[in-house]
Amino acid sequence: MTKTTLRKIVSLVSVWCFIFMTWTGVMLYLVPAGRIAYWVNWQLGGLTKTQYAEIHQTFAILFMIAMILHIWLNWKPIMTYLKNKSKQFVFFTREMLVATIIAFLFFFGTWMEWVPFKTFLTIVENFKDGYEQVYGGPPFGHAELVPLDSFCQKMKLDINESIKLLEADGIKVESPNTQLLKIAKQNNTSPSSIHHTIKGAKKKTEKISNAEPEPGEEITGLGRMKIKNLAEKAGVSVDTAISRLSGKGINVKEDDKVKDIAETAEIAPLDMYHIVKGDYKE
Repeated sequence: MTKTTLRKIVSLVSVWCFIFMTWTGVMLYLVPAGRIAYWVNWQLGGLTKTQYAEIHQTFAILFMIAMILHIWLNWKPIMTYLKNKSKQFVFFTREMLVATIIAFLFFFGTWMEWVPFKTFLTIVENFKDGYEQVYGGPPFGHAELVPLDSFCQKMKLDINESIKLLEADGIKVESPNTQLLKIAKQNNTSPSSIHHTIKGAKKKTEKISNAEPEPGEEITGLGRMKIKNLAEKAGVSVDTAISRLSGKGINVKEDDKVKDIAETAEIAPLDMYHIVKGDYKE
């Protein structure tokens, strides 16, 4: 294979990489948050959020290989871009300086949350939050990964009656300790539909741990909230929330993000919720 042929192949592969990475990249901006996408088995164009991410990742690797070959095949022209009028090698030519400024502007602009980068990300985040109003969310984080029997225990539902309701709805359950997500995939449905089907199961009477959500109380998306929103979710004033967190050595402001504070304090957003609510147990 000649260099000319290889150069054509690399260029055309790069074009396809650009197309697929742009398409999947846009979709990853538009898809719901994972907790919602996995809960309702969200799909668009026959692809799930996971599949969009996987396609994006594999084409990113292909694009990286193509760019390495592109640089190798075009090494001499690239080097001429780094020479001044006297044909001397200068890494920071005017063009390289402009390209570097643009690249680092996007890097630091996103990292430091400068406008308009922060504005764009906020718009995307608000758009994603709207999915929860449309589809609803799981009753607790990663509920789709919990085995059916554990899910029923957390939701205070009778496991035997739940299985009967599922079978009556045409949903087969191999074993009570099978994950909701696996049951959903095996029956071409969603964890959300399974939850909806078993909601009418007889409630258990035993008391569950205070750290687990009560039936019907959706404690999800806490990390994306601000402290003032967390206080509203817990039914307390912002001052009370800040005071209770401060009592645990966690200093916050009302506009701080729960996720950032939780990571700094090395606790879970759900723990912060219960601290604010006043029923946290260590």
